[in-house]
Amino acid sequence: MEYTFISIQKNEIVQQCQGSFQEALKKEKETFIIRKKFFYDVQKSSDNISADEKSNWCDQFFLLSEDPNRHRLDSIFRQKLVENNLSITGFITCTIGETYTIPTHTELIKKEVYRKNKDKNQDIILKVYIDLPMIMLINRPYTYILLAVWLICTTGVAIYFRRVKSYQRNSILRTHIQTLSDNPHNNTLQPAGKEISKGYYWDIQHVCLQHEGKKIKLKGLNLKSILR
Repeated sequence: MEYTFISIQKNEIVQQCQGSFQEALKKEKETFIIRKKFFYDVQKSSDNISADEKSNWCDQFFLLSEDPNRHRLDSIFRQKLVENNLSITGFITCTIGETYTIPTHTELIKKEVYRKNKDKNQDIILKVYIDLPMIMLINRPYTYILLAVWLICTTGVAIYFRRVKSYQRNSILRTHIQTLSDNPHNNTLQPAGKEISKGYYWDIQHVCLQHEGKKIKLKGLNLKSILR
């Protein structure tokens, strides 16, 4: 159940980051492309790439020539993440052709390819990466409530079994006390050994239980119950 929530939460955050990227693309164009003239004759085209795709490629080529490292787009993208209350480290890479290696410890969430023709070596590729911390996926009251319930249940079960064990031991002690009282041949002696309960001493050397100057030897299951 928690894993399902984390997956849903991650998808929502990724979609918000993708939306921030689209907003950054739009703002970059509106800010840095002041005038644009684009002529396209589909009859003279050697491929079936649409006019919109070729136009977008031209936009990206112009922006790339003005800002080869695309620092402006990267800066706008980071700003949009902040505006959308996304505490995430994100960055954008731009290459011509598939020549970029995905950085470690980051996740590729968006890839935009702008084509001029069918020569992939001329494709302009924008890639969006984010570093998504796990705390963002579990940072919700339900998770902490679930953790608290789990801790309470675990503690409760541990206390229950401890009390059961204590009850069983006390029952055995009471049985042995009765045996001591009913047996006239028990010797009167001074307490020796380790006190395992108030007034009850376990003499491990002689394997016997002592109480009020009386003793009884234990063996079998009774001995195992005392030693647990």
